[in-house]
Amino acid sequence: MSRKEGALLASRTFALYLIFWALAYLSYVPEHLFSFAHHARQSNMVSENYFRNLDFLYLAFDFVRIVALFAAASWFYTCGPKIENLFFSCKRNE
Repeated sequence: MSRKEGALLASRTFALYLIFWALAYLSYVPEHLFSFAHHARQSNMVSENYFRNLDFLYLAFDFVRIVALFAAASWFYTCGPKIENLFFSCKRNE
């Protein structure tokens, strides 16, 4: 196996891992959306405003994580020269 093939295999395996990680965060969105909707309907109390804002932050950061993970997965899937150097940055003693 050549260095380029090894880097391609490693980067695509890591991209697949990142995709599954993003899908795991995607599974939390319905729960946080339901909780946000529940607390938004009961926003007459100060404590409910806190929980509504907290649920909104959970949703926002879920979407940021999902987008970032999918972007990183697409970057690793292409496996350019920068990715190859990332995986094989060690110099061999010859």
